[in-house]
This record gives sequence, C-alpha cells and structure tokens, in this order.
Amino acid sequence: LGLFAVCLLLAGSADALQWGVKTGGGVVFKPSPSRWGGHASLEIPLSEDYPTSLSAFFEIYRKSSINQMPAGLSIHYKAPLTRWGGTIYFAGGGGVLRVSGLGNSLTNGMLTVAGGGIIPVTESVGVFGQFRWFKAFSSGSVNEYGLQFGLHFPLGRE
Repeated sequence: LGLFAVCLLLAGSADALQWGVKTGGGVVFKPSPSRWGGHASLEIPLSEDYPTSLSAFFEIYRKSSINQMPAGLSIHYKAPLTRWGGTIYFAGGGGVLRVSGLGNSLTNGMLTVAGGGIIPVTESVGVFGQFRWFKAFSSGSVNEYGLQFGLHFPLGRE
C-alpha cells in the first residue's frame, strides 16, 4: 500500500499526462507447482518527451496454504503496437518478495523484468497481458516466471 501511496503523490505532478491502472489475474508457473493469483499496478508517466512511466505493482499467488507476494517499482518503456492502436512495453525494476505459510514467513529483496502489451477496447478500458520474471536476493532462490492478464484503465490524456 505504501508503494501505491508514493505513486499517487507523484501523480499530482503528472496529471496532465496519461497514467493508468491495471488489475487482473495471473499465474506463476515456474517453479512447479503453478500458483494462481492476482495483479494490480499503477502507472505514472515520467516525461512528456519520452514514453516512460513508473509503475508500482502488487501481486499475490496462493497454492497449498502458501502465499507468495511480489511487490515493487519498475520503469516502463512503451512503444506503439500498431498504427491502429495498442502499446507494447518493457520494464525492469525491483522490490520485495514475501513468502508466507506453514507457520513461517520470509521477506527478501527481488529483481524483476517484464514485457507485455495493451490493446484498447474503448477509450476508457483496454486489455493487457504481460510476462514477468523475478528472483529474490536470497541463497537458494530460484527464477520465477509468470503471466498476468486483465483490464487496463487509462486515465488522463495521451
């Protein structure tokens, strides 16, 4: 929640540009077994001159009473998908990965890279899909791979 509060404060300086909210579901499919969950993120544009934005994200995945919660900040570079609309983006950043369940919990720093696309359905809603890789800064951590998908709500002007 703190990450979203920081981004909302930054939004005041970027309210003339288009920012957005993504919400949806996802799956972390490696390492096995797969875990299903949800995704939420807030995108704040960084510049009128460059197609970049700061994104605060939170995800939660659950399987067999174990919760996995990656949260962090990433910088997005966006480019037009086609001349008819849509956007592709690439992102990199970091944050924290919290794993809890079975009577214990661990919180570690993490590194993340993502890529995806947004296709507008109407002026006020679109659909998104993205692939995310993340890895915790701890001994014995493994590469995690996931897919997220859902709705994108653009706010402001382009």
